Amino acid sequence: MQVGNQVSLSADGKHSEVILAGDQTDQTIEQVVRDILPINDQLSNSGGKVCGIIDVSAMGKLDINARALAARGLHITSFDKLAVVGASEANRQLIELIIGLSGKQSLAKLFDSRAEAEKWLN
Repeated sequence: MQVGNQVSLSADGKHSEVILAGDQTDQTIEQVVRDILPINDQLSNSGGKVCGIIDVSAMGKLDINARALAARGLHITSFDKLAVVGASEANRQLIELIIGLSGKQSLAKLFDSRAEAEKWLN
């Protein structure tokens, strides 16, 4: 049974965490963006950097509308650093394109492992 997408504050309270699971549509991406905004506000209000990890290791297909909404979501979401982990080779190119379309290439980076991502965020 698939759990679906998850959005939360990390256990140490230092960054947001998003897990994208299964095929993504504009509705699922829109919900993730809505869910992440209050967490990023909480991080910002605490005086620290707004950082996040998006785990895409369980993500399936990303339909065309989801791609556009993901780029827009990254564009309108305030963050200092964003690490994306677990991208398959096919999804890696797509995620790089989405990040490029968002205009936040200098703030986002793809990693093979969570440990690498957390080191970069800290």
